[in-house]
This record gives sequence, structure tokens and C-alpha cells, in this order.
Amino acid sequence: MCLLNYYKKNEKYKHLTYAEKTMIETWYNSDKKSKKEIATLLHKSERTIRREINRGLVTIKNYDCPEGKEYSVRVAQDKYEYGMTSKGPALKLDSDIKLVEHIEKEIKSNKKSPEVVAVQLKNYGFDIKISGKTIRNSIKSGLIFENIEDGKIIYKKEYNNKNKEKRVSKMVPAEKSLNTCLTSSNMYCLTSDGILYSIDNNLKINKLADKIYDDIYKYNSEHYVIGMKDNQNNLYKIKNDNIEEVDSNIASSSIKVANDNLFYLKAKDKNYDLYRYDGQKSILLREKINKFYIIDKNIYLLKDYNEEDLTGSLYLYNEKEDKLLINKVTDLK
Repeated sequence: MCLLNYYKKNEKYKHLTYAEKTMIETWYNSDKKSKKEIATLLHKSERTIRREINRGLVTIKNYDCPEGKEYSVRVAQDKYEYGMTSKGPALKLDSDIKLVEHIEKEIKSNKKSPEVVAVQLKNYGFDIKISGKTIRNSIKSGLIFENIEDGKIIYKKEYNNKNKEKRVSKMVPAEKSLNTCLTSSNMYCLTSDGILYSIDNNLKINKLADKIYDDIYKYNSEHYVIGMKDNQNNLYKIKNDNIEEVDSNIASSSIKVANDNLFYLKAKDKNYDLYRYDGQKSILLREKINKFYIIDKNIYLLKDYNEEDLTGSLYLYNEKEDKLLINKVTDLK
């Protein structure tokens, strides 16, 4: 029986003590125990042990032995103490392992954007409010999400320049940011909280809908938005200060307007189907793709996406048969 199997109440989310780290050093280096076994012995999560070992991993070089890696409690402790000197406010994500695992699953396996994941947290029983940008910053830092690489998210978010001038009525409720779109009679405003407003020429403000995210898209003098309903994203048309549903189960940030058509992806299992909307009806173009690009009126499809190496095969779309261009593509600009 190990020394830690004494009778004490297990405290969640408590940092590893120096004594626990010395035990990790013995078990990992000498006894060759797995991270899962060490986690069980210390009553900690495997994720915690994995992070700690990675923090103190050093390369051992001996003249009579092959080069190898071992865990050094001294190195790990020095890094820990140095990190504590610049400690800021507690991260919302760092204290909830289940939350981190849920976000990783939604982004990597279900291919949802951080913005959609943040909005849907309450639906999955998480009593916490975080923004999509907080999740993106955490991914970029590399300290919390181990299974998601920065820049490898299926749909990237490009944030607008905050200093860019925008024509917004002073009567609109104060928000952190606004997406706006002007028409001949109205101006539509989408707030960072997902509320869609219209403002007419007499500065009359109408709230059209909430839970609207992503952006306002203009196509054939009509305006379209993506909104959430029944835990899925739907495509809506703004018409006469009302919104009409066009299609359901839309992949967030997938809308593109080009070639006198509106293109988008619909989620299906672990892949997506590509649709074209001509203003009247939606037409299925291709099934089981991961992403699409429109460059110089050509449509490029990313298929067979591999979640391990984050690559896929690039095809040039053709009505009869797609043409394979390149394998192992990560992204296209």
C-alpha cells in the first residue's frame, strides 16, 4: 500500500504537493508505472498527472545507456514556482476538468466553433458563462486544452478591428461590439450577445430576435443570419422586420456568398453536406465533406479529414465527378 492511502478526505482541484511529486518521480522513473496507475494512487485525474510529468520531463544522457526521458521533481517544481510569480486571476476553465473535456469533444469530434460551444454550455448542465474568445485564447495558450492545437479549429474566427468606425445609432443598447448592415430603409445590428435589432430612418429600434450568432450575410438584396433553435443552428432570412427559417442544422461560420449563390454546410454525423441556396430553394451539391473554399469562382472541397494529423484531401468540385488535387492538406487560403 502506498504512503498516500491514509484516511483523509480527498480535496478536489488542489495542487500537487512536493511530497506527491517526489512519489511521481519514483513511480514513473524507477517503478515504470503508467500515468493512469499514478493517478489512481494519488487520487488525481490522469490529466493532472500527465501535465505534471510533461512539466518536469528532462532528457537523460549517459555514455553507457541509450538516451531517454525522465521526470525531475526539481525541474517541475522550479517551473511551478516560476509560474506562480506571474499568476493572475483564476481561469474559469482551469478548475473544471469535465468542462474542459466537454469543450474538447464538442470542438474536435462534433466540429463546433468555440462560439457555439460557449452558448450551448448551459444546455449540457454547466452553470458557467464564458465567451468563445475565452475558449480560443485558452486553446492558443496551450495550457488547458491538450488535444486541440491552435490554428487547427475547423472554423476560424476573424475578429473585426475594434477601432473601425461603424454607423450605429446612439440609441442602440451599449454592447461590446456590433455587426451592422445597411439597407435602403433599415439598418440591421447584431450585438455580441446575439441580439438582432433593426433601426429605421426615424431611428425606431425593433428587436427582431435573440440567439443570433456569426454574422449578417447579404445575398440578392436580402439579408441572412444564423440563429440557434432547439440546440442547433438554423439559417434565417430577414424579411419585413421578421426572420423566416430557410434551413436547419447549419454549421456555424460556414456561409459563403459567391457566384450569385449562397453556399453553406449542414452537419451530418461527423461530416458535412454542401448546399447551394438560390433564393428560393436549397440544393444539395456534395455529401460527406469537411470544409469548402470558393476561390476565383471555383469550389474546392476538403474531404477525408483525419483528426490525428489534422489533414485531408483537397478536391476541385465538379457536378459529375470531383477532381483530386492534393493529399494531406491542412488549410487553404
